Amino acid sequence: MIERSLWVATLREDKVGEYERLHDRLPAEIAAQLRDKGFVELNIYRDDLTLYMTWETDPALAVPDRVVREQAEREWDRLTGDCFAESWRQVPPLFRLSGHRHKASELDQRGAERHGE
Repeated sequence: MIERSLWVATLREDKVGEYERLHDRLPAEIAAQLRDKGFVELNIYRDDLTLYMTWETDPALAVPDRVVREQAEREWDRLTGDCFAESWRQVPPLFRLSGHRHKASELDQRGAERHGE
């Protein structure tokens, strides 16, 4: 089952270019680490200094005995971490369409029944 998350962070004004350059040259070890953790998709969007990160993971795709590239992860965290005024925090969902099963045709039928049609 796919799991989705939204995260938000704030960049330091003087580090926007550096943060973008780092992601233009994402190390292969970091991409491999994410895939091995079960990441199916990861997107980062920027609106001025605010970053939005969405991701989808599938625990069934995670490699149980994956190679942990701790040094690469620590270095990536150090490089990108210097760019933040406020680090990543998870945003809780407010609404999920998947929790609502109504269809327009069902609503039309219910409305007609209520009005004696």
